[in-house]
Amino acid sequence: MPVDPLDLLFARGNASLIKDVVVDGRAIASNGRCLGVDLPAIEQELRGIYRTSAHNYAHFLHAWPQLSPSLQNWFETQLTCS
Repeated sequence: MPVDPLDLLFARGNASLIKDVVVDGRAIASNGRCLGVDLPAIEQELRGIYRTSAHNYAHFLHAWPQLSPSLQNWFETQLTCS
């Protein structure tokens, strides 16, 4: 059965199949790394935001142990590839 290579890439592909991404003549990713973005700095900033605001979610964290099994079951049954 003939298959369009782009359809196959988007249906079955993953990051291991892509070496470089070039948009409008500019490399934006190479060897699995995003170019032009300081990912460690972004991660550090997000951690800081989380730590600063974590106390706002104490009520949620208290309720999480009761919610977790139901949510896990929902994700496992609803989000499948079949």
